[in-house]
Amino acid sequence: AGSIPPTHMDLCDGTRLLFTCEVCPDGGRVLTYTDVSRELRPEALDDMEKINAELRFNTETMETHAAHLASLAEQTDESIRKVEEAKQQLEHEIAERRELEAQLRRMATTDGLTGALNRAGFLALGQSEMERVPPPGRGLALLMLDIDHFKLINDHHGHAGGDVALKHLVTLLATRIRRSDLLGRLGGEEFAIVLPGISPEEAGRMAERLVVRVAESPVMYRDELIGMTVSIGLTMATRTDRSIEKVIMRADDALYRAKEGGRNRVVTDFQAEAVVTE
Repeated sequence: AGSIPPTHMDLCDGTRLLFTCEVCPDGGRVLTYTDVSRELRPEALDDMEKINAELRFNTETMETHAAHLASLAEQTDESIRKVEEAKQQLEHEIAERRELEAQLRRMATTDGLTGALNRAGFLALGQSEMERVPPPGRGLALLMLDIDHFKLINDHHGHAGGDVALKHLVTLLATRIRRSDLLGRLGGEEFAIVLPGISPEEAGRMAERLVVRVAESPVMYRDELIGMTVSIGLTMATRTDRSIEKVIMRADDALYRAKEGGRNRVVTDFQAEAVVTE
C-alpha cells in the first residue's frame, strides 16, 4: 500500500541498508535501497570510543582500587606479623620472668650446698603439713638427724671433704624417703625430715633403714673412702602441738639421747597424745 516508512536492515556481513517503497502513477511499486553503512560508521565509532573510554576508566579505577587493597593487605600482613612477633617476645619474657621467680624461690628456700630445704623453707613447709588432716590411722612424724663425729671428718678430710660427705648424705636420704616427705638442712651437719601421713611403726622402720643405709654407703673423696654414721631422734606430732618448732624440739631431745646412747641408732619419743587419725 506504500505505507511502510523507510526501514533499516542489517545484513549478515555487517552491511546496513536503508529500504524505501514508493507508489508509481500506474499503481506499481518501486523498492529502492541505499547502503548506509559508511554513513553510520562514524556514529558507531564515536559510540565505541565512548564505550572504550568508559571501560578504560573503569579498568583504571578498579586497578587503583586493587592496588590500594593490595597495599592494605600487605600492611595488614605486616601488622599481623609484628603483632605475632611481639606476642612471642612477650611470652618469652613472661616465661623467663617465671623461671627467674622460681629460681629466686628455690634460692630462698633451698640450701645452696646440698640442695635440701634450708631452715626457713623447711619450717614453712613443715608448718603447712602440720595443718593438713592425715588419712585414717596416720599422723605426722619428724626425724632429727645428725652425722656422728662430723668434726673428725672435717679434721681428716678438710672442709671440702666434709662438704662431699654432706652432699652424699642428702643424696642417700632423698632416694630413701617418699616424694611427699620434706628433707631440710637445719644447720651444719644437722638435718630434719617431716613424714606426713604415716603411722608410728612405719616411721620407726624408715628411720632404722636410713641408719643402716648411711652406715653401709661410704663416699669416695680423693682416692679415700669417707664412712659415716647418723643418729636419729624420732617423734610424732601431738594434739597440743601448734608449731613445727615444738615438734622439732622434742625430736631434738630424742636425737640427743641417741648420741648419748652410743650414736648410730634411732631413739623414739612417741607421746601418749600423738595425733593418729581414726
